[in-house]
Amino acid sequence: MNIKSNIQRVECPVCSNRLLDKVEGAKGQVQSKCQRCKRVWEVDLDKNEFKLLSVIIAEKMSHLCGVLSQSLRRKEPPFAECCATINRIKKSLLYNNLAC
Repeated sequence: MNIKSNIQRVECPVCSNRLLDKVEGAKGQVQSKCQRCKRVWEVDLDKNEFKLLSVIIAEKMSHLCGVLSQSLRRKEPPFAECCATINRIKKSLLYNNLAC
């Protein structure tokens, strides 16, 4: 009996990367994470049906983190204006002391 002829490749429906290998006649449901696109799938081995369970949080959050970091870069912290005023005063005092 040739084992290789009974094994079927199961691929990710999004990126076609290999999720797992199954033997002909396998039944039940398994969960598998795609190593390429990082999606977690529930695979019904008997019917070859896929159900998306989740996408890794980092992928979901990456856009949000980018948006937040951009908005934080645009908005200075509340004390930034005070710091700028203090720096201006220091510079003017230093300049006045050097000019005298």
